[in-house]
Amino acid sequence: MRSVDPAAPCTQCSCRNCTSKLDLCFNGNPAGANGDLAANGTPKKVLCANLVNCGHRTGCRGTDCYGTGFLYLIPGPCRAEVEAATESSSAADVLNRQNNLTYASGRANAVGDCADNSCAASCN
Repeated sequence: MRSVDPAAPCTQCSCRNCTSKLDLCFNGNPAGANGDLAANGTPKKVLCANLVNCGHRTGCRGTDCYGTGFLYLIPGPCRAEVEAATESSSAADVLNRQNNLTYASGRANAVGDCADNSCAASCN
């Protein structure tokens, strides 16, 4: 018997409703600064995809992927991916950049926000 992908309806809905956000995350912005590379030279599309995939794999959303508790001191399941996508290990930077599309973390959050807003019935 073939297994069924439980995320399939969510993925299909996201593809229909979040095309521009998915495109920026997974394909990058060739006109972006420094060829759309992070400060360490990694393509932002790789960092964004890693963060989105970690969120799917672990089921975390938003800042819970980074951490919880006072000042986010308890690491979340995707802390490394969030820090890489944010280009910083500073909690202040993570929070300040979470919706900034210049950073891969902002792009990943835009994908998640779009899925939450446009595909809640399919993604929950």
